[in-house]
Amino acid sequence: MVVTVQAQDIRKPRFVYLFCRSYCLIVLLGWNVYGIREFFVDRAEIPTFSPLELSVIPAIFMLFSLTAFPFRYSLFGQLKRTPWPEEKPLCTSRSTWGQVGLMTGTVPFFDWYAFPSGLGFSILGVARGFIPYESIVTVERSSFWKSGYRVKHSWPEIRNPVVLPHRRMYDVVAGRVSRPRVSEQHGIDRQ
Repeated sequence: MVVTVQAQDIRKPRFVYLFCRSYCLIVLLGWNVYGIREFFVDRAEIPTFSPLELSVIPAIFMLFSLTAFPFRYSLFGQLKRTPWPEEKPLCTSRSTWGQVGLMTGTVPFFDWYAFPSGLGFSILGVARGFIPYESIVTVERSSFWKSGYRVKHSWPEIRNPVVLPHRRMYDVVAGRVSRPRVSEQHGIDRQ
């Protein structure tokens, strides 16, 4: 059974995105002020450790969500992304590499899931996303100097392009897309 998915403007609770915005702003500004003070004022020869440094890591990963999702669907935005469907994946590729928008990650940061109704992905420490097959425009092999398979889509919740790491994931996604797909030889395959 294939489920048709449509983007919905479901709002997050106000405190969630306001907390994310304020946390990231305060921690990153505090980190810079602390670093400038240590460098110019204290001139400490031995690096000192501060609890602030531990709070910087989540703030940096929060910023990474802006590279994969438009602002209004990121951690800082007011809208929730479409959740994954409650379907068994046709194909999975775990602890691998990939690209979503400007977010490029190496092994083990990406997990990919080809569901019967769309393509799902998870970026370690950042977020999860879902693209229904109806919104995928093209699926093609990346250029000869880049590896992977490029997926272009019209889904408003996720930035373009999406680059899949493996041929088997490409085969499943390209087989599920209802439009003609661009093949590896850059010709049109009618399915």
